[in-house]
Amino acid sequence: MKHISALLRVSVFTLIILCGACISAALNYDEQSVRNVELVRQDALRLLNQGTKPYSGFEAEVTALKKKIDEIIIYESGKGKANAPVVNMWKAVRSSTGNLVNIFELWERQGTLSQAFIEESRPRVANLLNSILTVEEHKTKR
Repeated sequence: MKHISALLRVSVFTLIILCGACISAALNYDEQSVRNVELVRQDALRLLNQGTKPYSGFEAEVTALKKKIDEIIIYESGKGKANAPVVNMWKAVRSSTGNLVNIFELWERQGTLSQAFIEESRPRVANLLNSILTVEEHKTKR
């Protein structure tokens, strides 16, 4: 798990470093994009905190969050090629490889998550979404 976390951080920060400058210059700041990150972070962390309870009681909320992330990917994709790093970061959130959705899939398979796993996962989820927020906040303000 720590290997995935370290790999995720390196990947996200590499994207930010390599593409941050071109994103800032090429795209304008979008308040809706910032709100989207904040809402997903809020909902994701709230749901993660419920992980010690049976997944079945939160399935509809997890499904709604996954749908919201899919909608964000479509929204961000509509901004053109210059926004590809942000789109890829959102796709990483949505992927089933050690990211947010993977945690929810584990919760679904196991029925519940341990408190220790939740405590370990919370900062990784927050860091992933904060990385997107950092990129969004560094775009050119009109």
